[in-house]
Amino acid sequence: RPRAAVTEAFKPKRVARLADGISLHCAALLDEAASRGQMELIRDLAYPLPARVTADQLGIPHEEIAVLKRWSNAMFRFFGVGWADADTVLGAHRVMIEAREHFGEQIARRRAAPSEDLLTAIATHEDPDLTDDDRISLCITMIAGAYETTTTLIANAVANLLAHPAEAQRLMRDPGLVRSTVEETFRY
Repeated sequence: RPRAAVTEAFKPKRVARLADGISLHCAALLDEAASRGQMELIRDLAYPLPARVTADQLGIPHEEIAVLKRWSNAMFRFFGVGWADADTVLGAHRVMIEAREHFGEQIARRRAAPSEDLLTAIATHEDPDLTDDDRISLCITMIAGAYETTTTLIANAVANLLAHPAEAQRLMRDPGLVRSTVEETFRY
Protein backbone atom coordinates (compact mmCIF):
# COMPACT_ATOMS: atom_id res chain seq x y z
CA ARG A 1 0.00 0.00 0.00
CA PRO A 2 2.61 2.66 0.88
CA ARG A 3 4.55 1.91 -2.28
CA ALA A 4 1.57 2.98 -4.39
CA ALA A 5 2.25 6.55 -3.21
CA VAL A 6 5.53 6.59 -5.14
CA THR A 7 4.76 4.26 -8.03
CA GLU A 8 4.20 7.12 -10.46
CA ALA A 9 7.61 8.60 -9.67
CA PHE A 10 9.37 5.39 -10.62
CA LYS A 11 7.70 4.68 -13.93
CA PRO A 12 10.30 4.29 -16.72
CA LYS A 13 9.46 7.57 -18.51
CA ARG A 14 9.72 9.60 -15.31
CA VAL A 15 12.96 7.90 -14.26
CA ALA A 16 14.40 8.56 -17.73
CA ARG A 17 13.73 12.28 -17.20
CA LEU A 18 16.00 12.13 -14.14
CA ALA A 19 18.95 11.19 -16.34
CA ASP A 20 19.86 14.78 -17.24
CA GLY A 21 19.95 15.84 -13.60
CA ILE A 22 21.99 12.80 -12.65
CA SER A 23 24.45 13.55 -15.46
CA LEU A 24 24.76 17.17 -14.35
CA HIS A 25 25.42 16.16 -10.73
CA CYS A 26 27.94 13.55 -11.84
CA ALA A 27 29.75 16.02 -14.10
CA ALA A 28 29.87 18.63 -11.33
CA LEU A 29 31.32 16.11 -8.85
CA LEU A 30 33.93 14.96 -11.37
CA ASP A 31 34.81 18.59 -12.17
CA GLU A 32 35.28 19.30 -8.45
CA ALA A 33 37.60 16.29 -8.16
CA ALA A 34 39.51 17.34 -11.30
CA SER A 35 40.04 20.83 -9.89
CA ARG A 36 41.56 19.25 -6.75
CA GLY A 37 43.70 16.97 -8.89
CA GLN A 38 42.57 13.83 -7.09
CA MET A 39 39.48 11.83 -6.27
CA GLU A 40 38.45 9.44 -3.53
CA LEU A 41 35.64 7.43 -5.10
CA ILE A 42 33.33 7.03 -2.10
CA ARG A 43 33.76 10.50 -0.58
CA ASP A 44 33.81 12.44 -3.84
CA LEU A 45 31.30 10.56 -6.04
CA ALA A 46 29.60 7.44 -4.67
CA TYR A 47 28.29 9.17 -1.54
CA PRO A 48 27.31 12.64 -2.78
CA LEU A 49 25.80 11.60 -6.12
CA PRO A 50 22.84 9.55 -4.78
CA ALA A 51 22.42 12.02 -1.92
CA ARG A 52 22.01 14.93 -4.33
CA VAL A 53 19.77 13.02 -6.73
CA THR A 54 17.53 11.73 -3.93
CA ALA A 55 17.31 15.20 -2.38
CA ASP A 56 16.30 16.65 -5.75
CA GLN A 57 13.71 13.96 -6.34
CA LEU A 58 12.15 14.36 -2.90
CA GLY A 59 12.39 18.16 -3.01
CA ILE A 60 14.78 18.39 -0.06
CA PRO A 61 17.35 21.22 0.03
CA HIS A 62 20.95 20.10 -0.45
CA GLU A 63 21.81 21.77 2.86
CA GLU A 64 19.93 18.93 4.60
CA ILE A 65 21.92 16.13 2.94
CA ALA A 66 24.44 15.82 5.79
CA VAL A 67 21.65 15.34 8.33
CA LEU A 68 19.86 12.77 6.15
CA LYS A 69 23.13 10.87 5.66
CA ARG A 70 23.78 10.89 9.42
CA TRP A 71 20.35 9.36 9.92
CA SER A 72 20.96 6.76 7.22
CA ASN A 73 24.34 5.82 8.70
CA ALA A 74 22.89 5.34 12.20
CA MET A 75 20.04 3.21 10.85
CA PHE A 76 22.38 1.00 8.85
CA ARG A 77 24.74 0.60 11.81
CA PHE A 78 21.74 -0.82 13.66
CA PHE A 79 20.40 -2.94 10.78
CA GLY A 80 23.84 -4.21 9.81
CA VAL A 81 24.69 -5.97 13.05
CA GLY A 82 23.58 -9.30 14.41
CA TRP A 83 23.63 -8.03 17.97
CA ALA A 84 23.61 -4.29 18.54
CA ASP A 85 25.21 -2.72 21.60
CA ALA A 86 23.30 -0.14 23.63
CA ASP A 87 24.96 2.86 21.93
CA THR A 88 24.00 1.57 18.47
CA VAL A 89 20.41 0.94 19.53
CA LEU A 90 20.06 4.33 21.23
CA GLY A 91 21.71 6.10 18.30
CA ALA A 92 19.32 4.49 15.82
CA HIS A 93 16.37 5.28 18.09
CA ARG A 94 17.39 8.95 18.35
CA VAL A 95 17.74 9.40 14.60
CA MET A 96 14.45 7.62 13.95
CA ILE A 97 12.70 10.09 16.25
CA GLU A 98 14.45 13.02 14.50
CA ALA A 99 13.62 11.64 11.05
CA ARG A 100 10.00 10.98 11.96
CA GLU A 101 9.56 14.53 13.27
CA HIS A 102 11.30 16.03 10.25
CA PHE A 103 9.31 14.09 7.65
CA GLY A 104 6.07 14.63 9.58
CA GLU A 105 6.67 18.38 9.29
CA GLN A 106 7.62 18.06 5.62
CA ILE A 107 4.45 16.11 4.82
CA ALA A 108 2.32 18.77 6.53
CA ARG A 109 4.14 21.51 4.57
CA ARG A 110 3.63 19.72 1.25
CA ARG A 111 -0.07 19.33 1.92
CA ALA A 112 -0.34 23.05 2.66
CA ALA A 113 1.85 24.08 -0.30
CA PRO A 114 2.18 21.25 -2.85
CA SER A 115 5.05 21.23 -5.31
CA GLU A 116 6.31 18.97 -8.10
CA ASP A 117 8.36 16.59 -5.97
CA LEU A 118 8.16 13.11 -4.56
CA LEU A 119 7.52 14.31 -1.03
CA THR A 120 4.37 16.05 -2.28
CA ALA A 121 3.29 12.87 -4.06
CA ILE A 122 3.71 10.94 -0.82
CA ALA A 123 1.96 13.62 1.26
CA THR A 124 -1.02 13.99 -1.05
CA HIS A 125 -1.50 10.41 -2.24
CA GLU A 126 -5.17 9.59 -1.83
CA ASP A 127 -5.57 6.37 0.09
CA PRO A 128 -7.76 6.42 3.19
CA ASP A 129 -5.85 3.48 4.67
CA LEU A 130 -2.44 5.15 4.27
CA THR A 131 -1.58 6.82 7.57
CA ASP A 132 0.91 9.59 8.13
CA ASP A 133 3.08 7.02 9.93
CA ASP A 134 3.08 5.00 6.69
CA ARG A 135 4.05 8.11 4.71
CA ILE A 136 6.83 9.00 7.13
CA SER A 137 8.17 5.44 7.09
CA LEU A 138 8.19 5.52 3.29
CA CYS A 139 10.29 8.71 3.29
CA ILE A 140 12.78 7.22 5.75
CA THR A 141 13.01 4.00 3.77
CA MET A 142 13.65 5.92 0.55
CA ILE A 143 16.45 7.97 2.10
CA ALA A 144 18.20 5.00 3.67
CA GLY A 145 17.73 2.77 0.66
CA ALA A 146 18.83 5.31 -1.92
CA TYR A 147 21.97 6.37 -0.10
CA GLU A 148 23.30 2.99 0.89
CA THR A 149 22.40 0.90 -2.15
CA THR A 150 23.59 3.37 -4.77
CA THR A 151 26.81 4.21 -2.94
CA THR A 152 27.59 0.50 -2.61
CA LEU A 153 26.65 -0.16 -6.25
CA ILE A 154 29.05 2.50 -7.54
CA ALA A 155 31.86 1.30 -5.29
CA ASN A 156 31.38 -2.37 -6.19
CA ALA A 157 31.13 -1.64 -9.92
CA VAL A 158 34.38 0.32 -9.96
CA ALA A 159 36.19 -2.21 -7.73
CA ASN A 160 35.12 -5.08 -9.98
CA LEU A 161 36.03 -3.25 -13.19
CA LEU A 162 39.46 -2.44 -11.75
CA ALA A 163 39.89 -6.10 -10.76
CA HIS A 164 38.88 -7.20 -14.28
CA PRO A 165 40.56 -4.76 -16.70
CA ALA A 166 39.55 -6.76 -19.79
CA GLU A 167 35.89 -6.26 -18.84
CA ALA A 168 36.52 -2.57 -18.18
CA GLN A 169 38.05 -2.22 -21.66
CA ARG A 170 35.11 -4.09 -23.17
CA LEU A 171 32.69 -1.72 -21.44
CA MET A 172 34.61 1.33 -22.69
CA ARG A 173 34.52 -0.03 -26.25
CA ASP A 174 30.80 -0.78 -26.04
CA PRO A 175 28.89 1.70 -23.82
CA GLY A 176 25.72 -0.22 -24.69
CA LEU A 177 26.83 -2.70 -22.02
CA VAL A 178 26.37 -0.16 -19.21
CA ARG A 179 22.81 -1.22 -18.38
CA SER A 180 23.67 -4.93 -18.10
CA THR A 181 26.85 -4.06 -16.18
CA VAL A 182 24.81 -2.14 -13.61
CA GLU A 183 22.24 -4.95 -13.36
CA GLU A 184 24.95 -7.58 -12.92
CA THR A 185 26.68 -5.47 -10.27
CA PHE A 186 23.39 -5.27 -8.36
CA ARG A 187 23.03 -9.05 -8.57
CA TYR A 188 26.66 -9.63 -7.56
